[in-house]
Amino acid sequence: LRSMILAPFTADDKMIGALLLRSRQPNAYDVRELELAERIAAQISGAVANSQLHADVRKQALERQVLNEIGRIISSTLDVEDVYDIFADRVRKLLPFDNLIINIVDTVNEGFRRAYSIGTTRSPIPDGVMAPSKGTLLHDVVTAKQTMHFRVNDRDTVKRKYPLLIRVFDRGYRSFIGVPLISNDQVVGTLHFNSKDIDVYTENEVSLATRIGSQIAGAVANSLMFAAQQRAERLLEQSNEELEITVQARTSELSKANSSLQNSQDQLRALAARMEMIREDERTHISHEIHDEIGQALTGLKFDIAWIRRRMDGLEDDDLRKAVSQRILSIYGDIDKNINLVRDLSTRLRPAALDNFGLSAAIESETLEFQERTNIKCEVNTPDEDIDIGKDAALGVFRILQEAMTNAARHARPTTITVDLEQDSEQIILRITDDGKGMADISDTSSLGLLGMKERARLMGGDLRIESALNKGTTVLLSAPIQGQATE
Repeated sequence: LRSMILAPFTADDKMIGALLLRSRQPNAYDVRELELAERIAAQISGAVANSQLHADVRKQALERQVLNEIGRIISSTLDVEDVYDIFADRVRKLLPFDNLIINIVDTVNEGFRRAYSIGTTRSPIPDGVMAPSKGTLLHDVVTAKQTMHFRVNDRDTVKRKYPLLIRVFDRGYRSFIGVPLISNDQVVGTLHFNSKDIDVYTENEVSLATRIGSQIAGAVANSLMFAAQQRAERLLEQSNEELEITVQARTSELSKANSSLQNSQDQLRALAARMEMIREDERTHISHEIHDEIGQALTGLKFDIAWIRRRMDGLEDDDLRKAVSQRILSIYGDIDKNINLVRDLSTRLRPAALDNFGLSAAIESETLEFQERTNIKCEVNTPDEDIDIGKDAALGVFRILQEAMTNAARHARPTTITVDLEQDSEQIILRITDDGKGMADISDTSSLGLLGMKERARLMGGDLRIESALNKGTTVLLSAPIQGQATE
């Protein structure tokens, strides 16, 4: 070749190509041919520009189509590992690569786990194995949070900058793109394109790789959260199973313990009921002994003193007779006081009115005696006909009445106590109300008196409730079945 004309194709003052004419003859082209070549180049520059523009449009359309398809594929499941192969196949339509790799980053421990790799050469790091990130391109990508392109043809450079990349370099790889996968401003992973062609990737390919990474970053983050949720659910399920086994074992132990405790409580209550029965029998016995023995002895002593007094009339010494007579009268008074004391003690041990006249009469008698003893006014309302609920139940009602009035006198300082005894077809109701200072907190069950009343009510098969408010008095309400004392 001896002659050549090179006429540029321009568009918007930029050279987009050239028209090249060559000849074997020297000085084959003169000025006229040169001008003609320039006019021809000018004529076809527009067509070339349009052709390039059309190619760019088609390329961009393909990129948008593939990127949209990648977004649809990668978002079609929470477990993106299921669609990585399809993703890699679509990416190959846009970017050439010999290896495509997706890593999951552990920024806390400065490591990474290979989630997926595909290519002509197997990755030296197995999928799923955690590896250190220091000394890798991945480390710089994560640190900078931006896409990096590393192209190298010198082994020493690789060894100095990325020593862990040396094995890959030795396998023929020369060009590397690393893309951070960022979600909520956190790097969750990296996307890598590796090629053996050192000049394969231009700025356009690097930019496209960044867009691909942005397209899948959210899905990868969601997949990680989904995987973490699945692990948490499995751990929770395992924990629930272990807890269920523990609960069943503890429930069985508690059931046995509760059964044993219930048996102990039943035995204690049965023992308490038996002890109460024995105490009442003993009270009855002592009451009779006091009434019969001591009462009769005091009465006999009174008769003896009367006999002595009659004999004193024969004394000649008037002063002596008068002194002895006064002393005898004093002894009379002491004997009467002791007789009344014996009668009162006997009645408190076992109310004779309860045995002789029934529950209503015993309540009226008890409240009258209580009023005389404490100067607290008592109002009593009982049925016209006596209530027959059985001897033991009647005694239980009477003892609850005594305890309730004693508690009121001791703690509430009332001026009036009202006692109401009612009966219907199924139960009797005893209501003891005072106008004393009341209680702010009635939840305290540590009082032996309250516990004793509630236990008596339970033994009768009934229920005892206490209603009170500060400065508004207290009401003790007993309801018990007509059939009498409980058998449990």
